[in-house]
Amino acid sequence: MKERSPQQLSEIMKYMGIAMAVLYIFLGFFMIAYGRQSFSIAPQLVMPFGMMLIGYGGFRAYRTYKKYFKRTTKYETDDDTD
Repeated sequence: MKERSPQQLSEIMKYMGIAMAVLYIFLGFFMIAYGRQSFSIAPQLVMPFGMMLIGYGGFRAYRTYKKYFKRTTKYETDDDTD
């Protein structure tokens, strides 16, 4: 099995992060639009669950952007210690 370089793994993780963020956002909108017919969830829980999925997808998109796309300035570091 061929070993991958750290840069190749970083590229794979970047696209996986994008795909997962889009998937969660899509599932949230799908849940809101078709949740009552497609899933056996109480009707009063469809909207909050869909909003939660959209919010989590947005959070994952932000984290992916921050980690892989945002350029750091000389004052910022790559570690996530706040």
